[in-house]
Amino acid sequence: MKANIGMLIGLFVSILIAIVLLGPLATQVNQFQDTNSSKPYYVSPSEYSIVTLIPLFFVLVILIIPAVLAYKIYRER
Repeated sequence: MKANIGMLIGLFVSILIAIVLLGPLATQVNQFQDTNSSKPYYVSPSEYSIVTLIPLFFVLVILIIPAVLAYKIYRER
């Protein structure tokens, strides 16, 4: 039971950190949309469609990791 509590606390902390980092990540991705090609972080419109998927994959990871850990906890019973 102690391992489950430790795993749950670690899971909660990692989800909390990921949620806090999601805002700055989305802000940085939106800055790539700027059409000024003289900026060092310029991304062309064709590349921007791929770059906008970064927050989606980040959210998917945030959702998949807790599901896997919950499944591990369930299997240990």
